[in-house]
Amino acid sequence: MTIFQIEVRARSEQHDTQAHRLAREIIHLPLKQLPSLSTILADKKYPPTLRTAQLYLITGKLSPTNAEKLITNLLVDPVIQEARISADVAVHDHPLSSPLPFIVHGRGDPLWSPGHTSWSPGVMWPPGLTAMDKRLHVVDVFYHSGVTDTLAESVLAGAKMLGLTGLEHVETGRRYFLDSRLSETDVRAIVEALLYNPVIQQYTLRSKNKGVQFIVPSGPTETEQPQITQSIPICDMADQQLLELSQKGLLALNLEEMRAIQKYYREQGREPTDVELETLAQTWSEHCSHKTFKASIVYREVDNHGNVLADETINGLLKHYLMRATEQVKREWLVSAFSDNAGIIRFTGTQDIAFKVETHNHPSAIEPFGGANTGVGGVIRDVLGVSAQPIACTDILCFGPPETPIEELPPGILSPRRIASGVVNGVRDYGNKMGIPTVNGAILYHPGYLYNPLVFCGCLGILPHGSHPRRVQPGDHIVVLGGRTGRDGIHGATFSSGEMSRESNAQAGSAVQIGAPITEKKLADVIIQARDRQGGGLYHAITDCGAGGFSSAPLSIRGWLPGRSGYQRPRSAWYWRFPQSASMNYLRFVRSKRLRPALSVPSPTVTTWSLPIRVQSLPTWKCNFYTMAGQRKR
Repeated sequence: MTIFQIEVRARSEQHDTQAHRLAREIIHLPLKQLPSLSTILADKKYPPTLRTAQLYLITGKLSPTNAEKLITNLLVDPVIQEARISADVAVHDHPLSSPLPFIVHGRGDPLWSPGHTSWSPGVMWPPGLTAMDKRLHVVDVFYHSGVTDTLAESVLAGAKMLGLTGLEHVETGRRYFLDSRLSETDVRAIVEALLYNPVIQQYTLRSKNKGVQFIVPSGPTETEQPQITQSIPICDMADQQLLELSQKGLLALNLEEMRAIQKYYREQGREPTDVELETLAQTWSEHCSHKTFKASIVYREVDNHGNVLADETINGLLKHYLMRATEQVKREWLVSAFSDNAGIIRFTGTQDIAFKVETHNHPSAIEPFGGANTGVGGVIRDVLGVSAQPIACTDILCFGPPETPIEELPPGILSPRRIASGVVNGVRDYGNKMGIPTVNGAILYHPGYLYNPLVFCGCLGILPHGSHPRRVQPGDHIVVLGGRTGRDGIHGATFSSGEMSRESNAQAGSAVQIGAPITEKKLADVIIQARDRQGGGLYHAITDCGAGGFSSAPLSIRGWLPGRSGYQRPRSAWYWRFPQSASMNYLRFVRSKRLRPALSVPSPTVTTWSLPIRVQSLPTWKCNFYTMAGQRKR
């Protein structure tokens, strides 16, 4: 197996935008705790040296010609970038001592050399690394194994379009070259403050004059073997054990809820499977069922003398205030509200507009870029979930004061400046890659948002009047479109429903989903094509596989079956039962998947879907509504 390591960097310092961003952020670090950095910043004659590069680790078979084709046509902007490629032969993830040739590409024609500049098993100076580079601290940042790498997926898709079929696996990362005058302690402090997030990433530091390791890819995760469901022995647990199970499993269930589950399975005479327990936790989570908004609230107001000024019972904040107010001011132009993935109103005689807003606070607090990124992706998905074409985004963002000293923050809390930078970049990145502009927004700084920001994302869409179907029929198939499943996005619904703490943040490494705007752009094109097909479209209904994944989407669609009045969430009496012997992929069933809508498709048209899907190169899954992933029981 041949592993190619490709480094792409800017030709000149002025084009290294990542280095400029890093320089702006470094000056806001606590300099008293970073003595070597403080000394360098005080030296006006020799400013700090910072450079960055994009890394690609490619496993497969590539000839010199095909390697040049991949770099020239896909990985490098030849006007402002250059690339360096090195190759190694690995067996069972252990590098051998005989390196392959390398290319230096970017200035002139590709140059092939019979060997590396310097070599020892597993460690090398990348070709083209200058003498100055060798004196710098080199930091490589990569995703944890199993975390979705959307850039890597794009490389594989792009290589296929170029006719390069030898690529088997791709991983991407960032390389940082930091000033040699920095102490190793200060370098690690900078890395851990600005360059990586332990929730989803790992880093390797090569100090000056020690070389750069040739990194071996961790291997594909999509081919992992289906997991067998496991029983969770809760029937004989004491109260404290139930609470510990909820906490360690990130179920976000209180003691009363855990007791209810325990009682049910005692009556059934068996233990729940892990999938069943996770499904119940997601369904009952604050994120999915809005327990606080639905709860009855006793409101009592007294004056300084103890006289009762007001005393009332509010039967749910959502119904009492939001839904009731909407009903009271309902106009003829209101098409739907509180009944679907997004609200719809009339716009013209032939067109409607859909609008959806939601928060993505907890994920943005622990991984600002990814949290905001998928927050935008989520509202775009919800607009697609009412068969509308997304045309604009909006946002309201609230952060702690940016000048807050890092030393005043509790351990595990990111600085407001870093959260703000990541969130703004995440919002911009997703809309830009989908070609959807952010047309307005607002930013507020307040101490109340130090530990948990408010990331309020919105999306506007347009659709022909009456073009959103909700007519599920018995016998329809569930067709699922969208991105592939990684280990990110697990426990997303339950994590975002619990209280934030240092411990929960450390546990929640897999809860933040990695966004995939390119995939969602393809998805949007396919949905609109399917909606507008002659003969009434290709699907009877559509909903999203949001935080609940497969555990909720099919039963949400069930609410539109004939004989049911409008959209209904599934009742607790309905559930998917998984025998312990059932072989299934646990991740795919319970994972939060914000780029994966589920559609109810009539059986004769299932094969018709192959045309638009193949055009857009989207992964698909088809399941029978009544036999999907196990047995459905009453």
